[in-house]
Formats: sequence, C-alpha cells, structure tokens
Amino acid sequence: MNCTNQSISTERPHRPGAQTPQSQISCGVRRSCRTGVLYPVSHLRSLPFGKSVFASPLALALLLHSAAGTFAATRYVDLNNPTPAAPYTNWAAAATNIQAAVDAAVAGDLILVTNGVYQTGVTAVYGMNNRVAVTKPVTVQSVNGPAVTTIAGYQVPGTTNGAAAVRCVYLTNGAALAGFTLTKGATQASGNYFTNQSGGGVWCGSASAVVSNCVLTGNSAAGLGGGACFGTLKSCTLSGNSAGYGGGASSGTLNNCTLTGNSASDSGGGVDNGTLNNCIVYYNTA
Repeated sequence: MNCTNQSISTERPHRPGAQTPQSQISCGVRRSCRTGVLYPVSHLRSLPFGKSVFASPLALALLLHSAAGTFAATRYVDLNNPTPAAPYTNWAAAATNIQAAVDAAVAGDLILVTNGVYQTGVTAVYGMNNRVAVTKPVTVQSVNGPAVTTIAGYQVPGTTNGAAAVRCVYLTNGAALAGFTLTKGATQASGNYFTNQSGGGVWCGSASAVVSNCVLTGNSAAGLGGGACFGTLKSCTLSGNSAGYGGGASSGTLNNCTLTGNSASDSGGGVDNGTLNNCIVYYNTA
C-alpha cells in the first residue's frame, strides 16, 4: 500500500542535534505503551575496464555534477586492483578498500567504487566499529549499482548484536552514499543507545546525510533502526532488517522507498518515529 504525507504528532525525545520528524506514516498506527508515541504498524554508473555508470537518475546526477565542477576531486576504489597508490585519483591507482579512499579524500570529493563485496577492515566512531566510516562530507557512489556492489558488516554468531559487531556504514553530516547493498551489519548490545546500539546498516549524523538507491537487507540493531537510523533515504529498498524499534528504519526521512519483511521486537516493524513520503510499506511485523 502507498502511504504519503499524513500527519501524526510525536512527543518522543530525540538525540541532541537529530532531526525531529514532523509527520509519520498513518497507514495503520498504534500507540507504544512505553513511550506514548504513535508508530506505524507494519503489515502492513563509460569508464576504463568496461565500467559504466549504473542506471539514471544517478548517472545523470554524476554527469551534471562533473560538468558543473561540483566535486573537488574524484577518487577510485577497485577491490581487485593490483597497484593501489594514494591518493587514488585514477583507476590504475585505485584503492582496494573504500575506507582508504575516504581517508585520502577532502570535503566535496567524489569516490567511485566498482564491483565487489567490501567486507574487511573496521573504523570506530563513538566506539562503534564500522566497515566504512564516511567522516567527511564526500559522496561515495558505486559504478554499477547495488546488485554488484556490496558493503558487508559483521554479526556476532549466536547473538547477532554484541561487542564485536560491525555496522556497514557511518555517514557524517553532508555526506552521501549511493548505489550499494548494505548487509550483515549489526550493532553493540550495550553502550550509548543512539550511537552504539542503533543503525545496523547505516547510521547517519543528521538529515543532511543522504542514502540513495541502496538496498539495505539483513541488518540488525539492538536499539533503533535495523536498516537505517536517522538521515534521509531516497529510492531505497529495506528488507529483512530487525531492531528493537524500527526494524527497517528509525527517526529519519524516507522518500520513494520500499520497506518489506522487516521486524521489531517492540514497535515499528517497518519504520519507527520517521517521516515517509511516497513509500510502500508491507509485510513488516512488530
């Protein structure tokens, strides 16, 4: 079912600096006994080496940005490159992991990532390990889209969430992530509820952190947002994620997204405490 722009008030407290959603999806709601807040009831990129930008509108956006000189520099990532060399400004010298390119980048850079499953290395932010920590306002974009470009976290055997868990992506204010599958991310089961226990797939610093054309699947969070916590999601698919609150996503804005098969142990199987515009939400449970 399509659910758009229907207003429901919220009184739930938020992390300092986080956006406070003004409206929520209203296709079936229930009130949480613990918080007194209404939540949705979920039942509801030509390049060398044969590379090509995946489907528009991202391809169009990339061309427009390049023509306008918006990006300070372009850096490249190729998991199988035998000759990586900083600062990774051409395919022959491409980094073999995304974090190396992020670390070499400056604000405004574009980081292009070609096909592969990126599942090694960790970078901690707020004491929580991330497979990729985008700590600068840069754009990280896949070449060929989420079907062939994956960032995989780590889930603790037996408990899924725990001290050794690795979130897929941390995305700071003003940063953008486009065209990836984020999977197998998880969070710690203790520590700060917002920064350490929330956002198994991606944790965003604010609404200015944007995730687009991504697939978030099979991620988990002990707290909020199994797939995503905070931020702005555009044209994303969230499926098979789980959390305490907001199995698919929590406390963010979702535009033109699909949420299905997500679950929450408390409330908001699809979305908890978020704003949904033109989204499809079905077969989620809480």
